[in-house]
Amino acid sequence: MRRFPNWKVQRVVRDLGVLLDEDLSMEEHVNSLCRSCFYQLRQIRVIRRNLSFDAAMTLVHSFVLTRLDFCNGVLAGLPKFRIRQLQSVLNCAARVVAKLPKFSHISIYMRDTLHWLPVEDRITFKIILMGRTSMIGAAPEYIRELCVPVSSQPGRRSLRSAARGDLMVPRSRTSMRAHRAFSCIGPSHWNSLPLTIRNIAPQAAQETFSKLLKSHLFRSVG
Repeated sequence: MRRFPNWKVQRVVRDLGVLLDEDLSMEEHVNSLCRSCFYQLRQIRVIRRNLSFDAAMTLVHSFVLTRLDFCNGVLAGLPKFRIRQLQSVLNCAARVVAKLPKFSHISIYMRDTLHWLPVEDRITFKIILMGRTSMIGAAPEYIRELCVPVSSQPGRRSLRSAARGDLMVPRSRTSMRAHRAFSCIGPSHWNSLPLTIRNIAPQAAQETFSKLLKSHLFRSVG
């Protein structure tokens, strides 16, 4: 009889640079991301006094913010303590740019000077942009089929939600993984937007929509 080696079961796999564990808790990914970002920030802090503000911003954006924003849609719906881990990275990055001490208050500086959204709102921003791309038909088909207008469903066209342009939010169990799926959280975020933003003409530039969306998220933070 042919014998097969005892393969070790992988609890964490890497896909497009994202570490996925079997429970989708994203613990390994968040911890790895924080270690990588803090390492880069320590290197930048060493030379910060020799850098101009613009040069420091460029380095922080290139080595830290791009890491935080890469595939951050998969972090939607995580527990607050996981988001706080990533927020601590963003706070540290802002202090490096501003040349502030380690425990100084930074949220107002991030909002008024750097114009950085908090981590949770950066995730929301990414998800809503994906929803808008789907609504204007520019997203792949597998994304578009998850954003179904209420008005397209027979028997629901007379509902107020159909008149507002709401999207269908499928029912899901109260499990962590089902609620975090884009099919649920994407339409939910879209439906929560004011009509003034949702009703922007499809031919309007993505930059215009992004600016209005960012302003809306800043107001919700404030």
